Amino acid sequence: MSVVCYGGSVLAVAKHVNARVKSSILYEDVATAIDGGRDAKDAGANELLGCGKNGGQMGVAANLTNPLYSTKAHKDSGAKPEGIIIKLVKAPPPSA
Repeated sequence: MSVVCYGGSVLAVAKHVNARVKSSILYEDVATAIDGGRDAKDAGANELLGCGKNGGQMGVAANLTNPLYSTKAHKDSGAKPEGIIIKLVKAPPPSA
Protein backbone atom coordinates (compact mmCIF):
# COMPACT_ATOMS: atom_id res chain seq x y z
CA MET A 1 0.00 0.00 0.00
CA SER A 2 1.47 3.32 -0.96
CA VAL A 3 -0.05 6.66 -1.76
CA VAL A 4 1.95 9.66 -2.94
CA CYS A 5 0.14 12.95 -3.43
CA TYR A 6 3.20 15.02 -4.28
CA GLY A 7 6.94 14.95 -3.66
CA GLY A 8 8.01 15.89 -0.17
CA SER A 9 4.90 14.36 1.35
CA VAL A 10 4.78 11.31 3.56
CA LEU A 11 4.62 7.81 2.14
CA ALA A 12 2.83 5.13 4.17
CA VAL A 13 4.36 1.72 3.48
CA ALA A 14 2.85 -1.52 4.72
CA LYS A 15 5.05 -4.52 5.47
CA HIS A 16 3.70 -8.05 5.75
CA VAL A 17 5.81 -9.60 8.51
CA ASN A 18 4.92 -13.29 8.25
CA ALA A 19 4.68 -14.94 4.84
CA ARG A 20 2.97 -17.96 6.43
CA VAL A 21 -0.03 -15.91 7.52
CA LYS A 22 -2.58 -14.49 5.10
CA SER A 23 -3.15 -11.02 6.56
CA SER A 24 -6.04 -8.64 6.04
CA ILE A 25 -6.42 -5.29 7.80
CA LEU A 26 -9.02 -2.58 7.25
CA TYR A 27 -7.89 0.83 6.03
CA GLU A 28 -9.62 2.26 9.09
CA ASP A 29 -7.23 0.28 11.31
CA VAL A 30 -4.25 1.52 9.28
CA ALA A 31 -5.48 5.10 9.72
CA THR A 32 -5.89 4.57 13.47
CA ALA A 33 -2.30 3.30 13.68
CA ILE A 34 -1.17 6.51 11.97
CA ASP A 35 -3.26 9.15 13.77
CA GLY A 36 -4.78 7.47 16.82
CA GLY A 37 -8.33 7.47 15.54
CA ARG A 38 -11.32 9.67 16.02
CA ASP A 39 -11.77 9.02 19.76
CA ALA A 40 -8.12 8.91 20.86
CA LYS A 41 -7.90 9.90 24.52
CA ASP A 42 -4.10 9.91 24.54
CA ALA A 43 -3.44 11.70 21.25
CA GLY A 44 0.22 11.68 20.36
CA ALA A 45 1.17 8.83 22.68
CA ASN A 46 0.32 5.59 20.92
CA GLU A 47 0.26 6.30 17.20
CA LEU A 48 2.82 7.01 14.51
CA LEU A 49 2.21 10.75 14.20
CA GLY A 50 3.06 11.37 17.82
CA CYS A 51 5.49 8.70 18.86
CA GLY A 52 8.75 9.65 17.17
CA LYS A 53 10.18 6.25 18.03
CA ASN A 54 10.54 2.77 16.53
CA GLY A 55 11.93 4.30 13.35
CA GLY A 56 8.50 5.64 12.40
CA GLN A 57 6.85 2.24 12.29
CA MET A 58 4.40 0.21 14.33
CA GLY A 59 2.14 -2.78 14.06
CA VAL A 60 -1.47 -2.30 13.05
CA ALA A 61 -3.93 -3.41 15.73
CA ALA A 62 -7.25 -4.60 14.34
CA ASN A 63 -10.48 -3.27 15.80
CA LEU A 64 -12.13 -6.68 16.05
CA THR A 65 -15.45 -5.09 17.05
CA ASN A 66 -15.76 -3.83 13.46
CA PRO A 67 -18.47 -5.99 11.84
CA LEU A 68 -16.45 -6.29 8.62
CA TYR A 69 -14.13 -8.74 10.38
CA SER A 70 -17.17 -10.95 11.08
CA THR A 71 -18.49 -11.16 7.52
CA LYS A 72 -18.74 -14.49 5.76
CA ALA A 73 -16.42 -13.25 3.02
CA HIS A 74 -13.71 -12.35 5.53
CA LYS A 75 -14.08 -15.60 7.45
CA ASP A 76 -14.07 -17.66 4.23
CA SER A 77 -10.88 -15.91 3.06
CA GLY A 78 -8.91 -17.47 5.91
CA ALA A 79 -7.14 -14.15 6.45
CA LYS A 80 -6.16 -12.99 9.91
CA PRO A 81 -6.22 -9.35 11.07
CA GLU A 82 -2.56 -9.37 12.11
CA GLY A 83 0.99 -9.26 10.80
CA ILE A 84 1.05 -5.81 9.19
CA ILE A 85 3.52 -3.06 10.11
CA ILE A 86 3.04 0.50 8.87
CA LYS A 87 6.08 2.69 8.33
CA LEU A 88 5.99 6.39 7.48
CA VAL A 89 8.81 7.68 5.28
CA LYS A 90 9.46 10.84 3.31
CA ALA A 91 8.12 10.41 -0.22
CA PRO A 92 10.56 10.94 -3.08
CA PRO A 93 9.99 14.02 -5.22
CA PRO A 94 8.03 13.47 -8.42
CA SER A 95 10.08 12.93 -11.55
CA ALA A 96 9.87 15.68 -14.12
